[in-house]
Amino acid sequence: MKFFALLLLLSATFISFSQKKIVDYTAYPEWKVIKDYQLSNDGNYFAFTTEPYEGNTTSYLLKVDSKVDTLLTIKRGSTVKFDKNSTFFITKISGDYKTVRDLKIKETKAFKLPKDTLLIKNLMSLDAKKILLPNVDKYDVVDSSSLIIGAFTHNFMLKNNALSKGNDKKLKEGYDGKEKTFFVANAQEGVIFQTNNSVDYYLDEEQLFVLVVEKHTKKRKDFYTVTKIDLKTFDTYELEQRFEKIENCYTSSKQNTTFLIGKLFDTKQKRNDLYRVKADFSAVDSVNINKLIDSNFVISPNSSFELLADSDILLFDLQRFEPEKKKDTLLKEEKVKVDVWTWNEPNLKTIQLLKSKKHYSEKFLARYDLTNQKIDQVEDDTLKISKRWKKSPYALISSSDQYNLATAFDYPWKEDVSFIDLRNGKKTLLLKENFSATILTPNADYFYFEKEADTNYYVRNLVTQKEECVTCDIQERWKEDLNGMDYIPSLAGRMYVDEDESSVWFNSTKALYRYNAKDNKLRQITPKDWLNRKIELNFYKIVSDSQYFNSENGLIEVFDLETKYNAYYTIDKDYKMKEILNGYFNAFAFVKDKKNQRFFARIQTNELYPNFNEVKDGKQYPITDVNPQQKDYNWSTVELVKWTAYDGQELQGLLYKPEDYDSTKKYPLIVYYYETSTEDIHRYSAPRPTASIIFSTEYASSGYFVFMPDIRYNIGYPAKGAYNSIMSGTDYVLSCYPSIDSTRMGLQGQSWGGYQTAQLITMTNRYAAAMAGAPVSNMFSAYGGIRWGSGMSRQFQYEHTQSRIGKTIWSAPELYVENSPIFGLPKVTTPLLIMHNDGDGAVPWYQGVEMFMGLRRLQKPVWLLNYNGDEHNLMKKGNRKDLSKRMKQFFDFYLNGGVEPEWMEKGESNY
Repeated sequence: MKFFALLLLLSATFISFSQKKIVDYTAYPEWKVIKDYQLSNDGNYFAFTTEPYEGNTTSYLLKVDSKVDTLLTIKRGSTVKFDKNSTFFITKISGDYKTVRDLKIKETKAFKLPKDTLLIKNLMSLDAKKILLPNVDKYDVVDSSSLIIGAFTHNFMLKNNALSKGNDKKLKEGYDGKEKTFFVANAQEGVIFQTNNSVDYYLDEEQLFVLVVEKHTKKRKDFYTVTKIDLKTFDTYELEQRFEKIENCYTSSKQNTTFLIGKLFDTKQKRNDLYRVKADFSAVDSVNINKLIDSNFVISPNSSFELLADSDILLFDLQRFEPEKKKDTLLKEEKVKVDVWTWNEPNLKTIQLLKSKKHYSEKFLARYDLTNQKIDQVEDDTLKISKRWKKSPYALISSSDQYNLATAFDYPWKEDVSFIDLRNGKKTLLLKENFSATILTPNADYFYFEKEADTNYYVRNLVTQKEECVTCDIQERWKEDLNGMDYIPSLAGRMYVDEDESSVWFNSTKALYRYNAKDNKLRQITPKDWLNRKIELNFYKIVSDSQYFNSENGLIEVFDLETKYNAYYTIDKDYKMKEILNGYFNAFAFVKDKKNQRFFARIQTNELYPNFNEVKDGKQYPITDVNPQQKDYNWSTVELVKWTAYDGQELQGLLYKPEDYDSTKKYPLIVYYYETSTEDIHRYSAPRPTASIIFSTEYASSGYFVFMPDIRYNIGYPAKGAYNSIMSGTDYVLSCYPSIDSTRMGLQGQSWGGYQTAQLITMTNRYAAAMAGAPVSNMFSAYGGIRWGSGMSRQFQYEHTQSRIGKTIWSAPELYVENSPIFGLPKVTTPLLIMHNDGDGAVPWYQGVEMFMGLRRLQKPVWLLNYNGDEHNLMKKGNRKDLSKRMKQFFDFYLNGGVEPEWMEKGESNY
């Protein structure tokens, strides 16, 4: 099997449009997405996994050379991985989708569901047989020795890499899914070591050995032991101590230390304690940490661990002690359950209630001095670590409690920022009332921050306390575009610390810069003449989990705002740029093949699914073809449109039309919007059920034009901004395409787009149907409402952010009236479909109810869909399918000659 996506797409042009199918809900199961991928370190192999909306995943192993060969196609393969040395490939094969689904319908216990099978392919000998390891609960690849370690479930033992007779027939009586078999395997022989009765295992940080926790029973009492297994010799060292419980283990061969959290067996311990294992693994010493911890706290069972380098400081987590619940002595009707809201509490009661749900599970970092046997709690309810570099003893900590009251109505939210030396616990205040992103370099020499006075970025030398301005000399716009929102703008792009641990890289909208804190020099990496172009620049780390930004790990993307042309550049160690790819498409998920000096990237357009391509010498060669069935469907085409709005602004938008467009026919039009859309001109829209919005491809496929205008706003007048952009854009599209039927036009938007839909139908009657998802209908009641998902007040967003009023309801009530759809309902003639769900955590669902109740009172055609318990955007698969069908039926009835469905004509009675 070979993958040549472009050839298949080109061949589609020879199929008659009349033979092509329409994209609708029946097409959803056919479309697959790439879920997991990896390139081997030697650059010779590429693996990926595809997943359909419903059904089994599939993994592929490709040989990448002058031609692309598929070495393996693994049905139900769900993840892919190569070892560091490129000696083997491994994929996890999951249970059959339908089988698992049927078992879940029968409420089968989780541990009885089909388990995963590991497939291991030896890349050093491609003719060798694949190794299959069944019923694997979890596994890890030991890169230092090219081993695979893991655990079988159901207490399976393997003999000659086959299940021992009888073990696969029946689970032993009373099995609860916890007991496992630990194993070590390689790509040549399969399983080479195993031990039964394991419960869990913990890999050494340096991958030299593993700790295996085993369960035993004696005289009907369960206890646990810990065994250390050397991953080179497979010598084992078992601790003599028995444990009633082991919650967690940490081990580092480099630091020659091992810690356990748990309880010793046959003791009267009530709480977990911390134990340090002796270097020869002969015994453990109780650290007696509980004597030093505040009685209101305990060691977190799943604590993280770190022994700071060159110190005796151990970092771990605490959490609150949860007391036993007292026996109930009251009848249900005698109990009082009340929330008392008070005016002078810094946090709203809703925020307090949300926090109370994780009161006993919330973690707090603590530091323990092993030499002096002293413990300090680094974090508490008011002080949290906000950023910490790996292997660094320094961390940024922040406190915002003193500003909590203001978060209800102010934005950006503020905090005091300090840094802590975790070796001695010393805290140093850096900045009060901070409102933007900050960076502390790993060695704590420099601190980068934004000043409110001039909204420039500065750097402070923490040794000399001298400050220098980083951005003062930048003439072009480096701050974010607020598009009518009223708050202090911050950096438009992103900022990374250089591997020299003192300099930073950051971008404006048109340039990439590197600032060296040691000599206070700002260097522009990108060409000066780019400042005269209408572009938007972004830069990324190719290996995203890299801690620092290295120029050779950098990628620059330049998007032409006029033509929508993309170009991609790399940077060498001397900061010289090289263009590696360009075109009218979007590329992402870059993978660098250092050995062969090439890249792999996903490339997409409206018409082209984002398959992986080999990128070399400025050209791209497709290596995957995930959705070849697209050639059988009537797709969409997209064009960029530009027009002058009523207020004189030059605006842009996207216009989608059917692939089989015929200028002699008449077509309906749907206008969809949020804020801006033209940056997505090259985005592929796969057929799938919707969470809240229309998908351009699906509607264009069935004979619609879809128009997506960019919307520009001014503070205080969001409704006028939407009217100015949407209406003028509609005028322009109609003038360009007489084939659009102006009597069959619709509107659709979700959330902020839903508000604009609800507002626009009070300002014009030119649209024949509209759908508003989660709309704000009354800015007065919404202003005083709660974002139930976070428990926060909604006031700040009306005064400063997306709602863009810029004033309080008391200082400018007229703006709240002008921008509230509820006050214009008598003018509405457009039939409206509303979706607003009672589990919405962003926009209170009573906003949709207010809109519905007003139109119902006025006897205007209106329908409200409330998907019970679902969220702002639908999360449940069944609900997404249902909305996709109903929304299409609604628009088809009003705009495209469809039949009125019964639910619209008669409703759906619940009695």
